Formats: sequence, C-alpha cells, structure tokens
Amino acid sequence: MSDFTTDSGDVLEGWLRDRTESVDLVYDTVCSPESARLALRVLAPGGRYVAIASAKPGHELTLDYR
Repeated sequence: MSDFTTDSGDVLEGWLRDRTESVDLVYDTVCSPESARLALRVLAPGGRYVAIASAKPGHELTLDYR
C-alpha cells in the first residue's frame, strides 16, 4: 500500500477499511490506549501487533488478547 494518511481514531479505521478488510501487521509507535484498541480492531486473525514506544511516567497500556 503506497497511500499515506495522518488520520486517527475512527477516521483512520474507515480509511483502512476502504482499502482492505484487515491488516496482518501493525507497528504502533504511539502506544496509547486508543491506538492499541484501533490496532486490535483492524488486525487479521493471527496478525501481529508490535508496540514501539518508550515508557512515559504514569502511562499504562493494557491489551486484551482475546
């Protein structure tokens, strides 16, 4: 995919869904609860989620792997 966007949240999910049903790999360089939830919504079954970010004071990220 050669397209690029700076959208986020539901707009980003719509942008992705317009181009593909799901994705096999997500590199999350924000690692906020919102970006993690979006990543898990668009991942294909068996897809990979890679969290790349440094810890921030008071920052917690919980993932639901179900």
